[in-house]
Amino acid sequence: MKKVYKSKVDTWFVAVISGFTLIPMAPMLYSGFSVVLFCIVIAILCFTMALLFGIRYIIDGKDLVVKCGFLFSERFHIDDIMSIKSTHTMLSSPAASLDRL
Repeated sequence: MKKVYKSKVDTWFVAVISGFTLIPMAPMLYSGFSVVLFCIVIAILCFTMALLFGIRYIIDGKDLVVKCGFLFSERFHIDDIMSIKSTHTMLSSPAASLDRL
């Protein structure tokens, strides 16, 4: 039986990514609205949010499957894991939070 755990998503992280995506649109409000540019920016924002909210950790029998949206999936055998520790670095694992294992 599979057990699925969703990654925690920090609110500030979503706000920062949304801001960096939407702030470049501000000059468009003054110089003229472009529907094509608006659609491109919204598509980028939706793609990014789908990746953030699509991070899953799945225990499938004796395997740990790490899925990062629809782009990345990796399988680890649970018996090969030697230790688990808490970390706050962005390099440690795919997660949408700085509270990581």
